[in-house]
Amino acid sequence: MDKNKPDILDVTSSLMKKIVYSETSDNETNYISNWVSLIMDANLYRENMPFKQPFRTQNPQIVLITSGTATYSINYIKHELKQGVLLCLPIGTNFSIYQKSQDFNMHILDFKIPKHMTQNFFLFQLDIFKLNTTTNARIKKYFSLLQDCIKEERRSSVEHIIFALLYDIKQLKEECNNTMQLHQTSSEILYCQFMQLLLSDQDRLHRAPSFYAGHFAKSPNYFSYTIKHISGLSVKEWITRVTLDSAKILLRETDLSINEISKKLGYSTPSSFCRIFKQREYVSPNDFRNTHHDIE
Repeated sequence: MDKNKPDILDVTSSLMKKIVYSETSDNETNYISNWVSLIMDANLYRENMPFKQPFRTQNPQIVLITSGTATYSINYIKHELKQGVLLCLPIGTNFSIYQKSQDFNMHILDFKIPKHMTQNFFLFQLDIFKLNTTTNARIKKYFSLLQDCIKEERRSSVEHIIFALLYDIKQLKEECNNTMQLHQTSSEILYCQFMQLLLSDQDRLHRAPSFYAGHFAKSPNYFSYTIKHISGLSVKEWITRVTLDSAKILLRETDLSINEISKKLGYSTPSSFCRIFKQREYVSPNDFRNTHHDIE
């Protein structure tokens, strides 16, 4: 056995808890099987989602593409998804569907993690892996085993399978991160960190570019130049784009009033929110809601 590569049998119970659990006291720790929902035929789950409309993950998810092809925008970057692609989606991941084949399908493992534990849960960064044949077959087995054990209410087995799956993905992340660090420039890393912070700020979106420059201890001019050079959009344009996508999701999926939505998203007045929304979307917030609000 290669001593440099940890074997699953050598992983102690305490290490497994560090992988799966956040830093909580014993009396607060919940078994992960209490938080999990599994969807094996996700094509039906998302078949009614309209094309090119923004959606956001409410919980961390592990998604395995099992058949067909699709084009998804994930955090504003288009990705071609096909069999053998594994996605780790943190809370707040922005996605929209551009096209998908009729046979497109995926397995989804959804973690309904308590809010106070989400920041320490290791699935807090977006990762997209193209699995080789061996790894893809192994990940598919995890999903199949989970489905069987959930049906038979084998809680202990569910937990052990999830431990093994998360450990496997943790290894993939570490291998991928080591490779990416050799290729990413400091500007690309800064842009990725900015987008992660921007998309995670769902409740009261900071609307001043200076906030983000200060957060990363950069001068406003340098920060703005770097983001536009990497992405083609300025910091202000990204803030507006993400804010309006948040508005569309709230208009479509909640019954919050226009006043409540404008306040939640940091606009000074409802009228300024309505004006900017109509300028960008060519319809008023109310008209958008009337068109899309019946979608579940």
